[in-house]
Amino acid sequence: MFISFLNIFKKITYIVFIFTFLNIILSQHSSASNHILAVKKLEISKKIDLEFSRSKIIDEAFNRAFYRLLSQILNSTDIKKLKNVHMKEIKALIENFKIKNEIFRESKYYANFDVYFNKNKIKLFLEKKNLFYSNPRKISVLFFPIIIEQENLYLFNENIFYKYWLNNKDQSGSINYIMPLEDVDEMMKLISSQEKLEDLDIIDIAEKYNTENYILSLIYLKKKKIEFFF
Repeated sequence: MFISFLNIFKKITYIVFIFTFLNIILSQHSSASNHILAVKKLEISKKIDLEFSRSKIIDEAFNRAFYRLLSQILNSTDIKKLKNVHMKEIKALIENFKIKNEIFRESKYYANFDVYFNKNKIKLFLEKKNLFYSNPRKISVLFFPIIIEQENLYLFNENIFYKYWLNNKDQSGSINYIMPLEDVDEMMKLISSQEKLEDLDIIDIAEKYNTENYILSLIYLKKKKIEFFF
């Protein structure tokens, strides 16, 4: 059943992101205080070999954090104007950073980074580049994909989209996606409503996750075709 679905999984994921970004401008890992912009939970993993350098990894974390921040405060056209910012310039914008869950295991290095940028310095840096700064906003979105094939309804662990989304979640985006946990009451509600899934309102489920924002994605498998609705 899932052969054709696997082949275009990436395409569906891309469309989900495009759809959401067109309708919501928001932020995931950046938080703003009076003078700090934070990029959190940045995951870095590297193979430990003769070229391994912890200082190079920290520089990579700074670089990735910087461009993640830009993705949340600039539009894509402006980001392209800042393709090759020198590491010295990036470091001058950083107030502080933290390394968490640092692990050396089986010739691999793992760590999570929180990088804190000086808000005023970021603004000044962008102004010198004639770029417009926009304050990042924090928002979460409940994302609930349901696969329908003939009379079968695939939810949670039976849903390959659900499984691969959790395993391959893109941390670079600006949306805090929440996947619903398996819940018997939710499942029964959906199964009893599967003939009218297009009209299903999952606001009650979203509220359990402390958000009013949600995307219900219905994915219909029909032979070699896939139809999906949001």
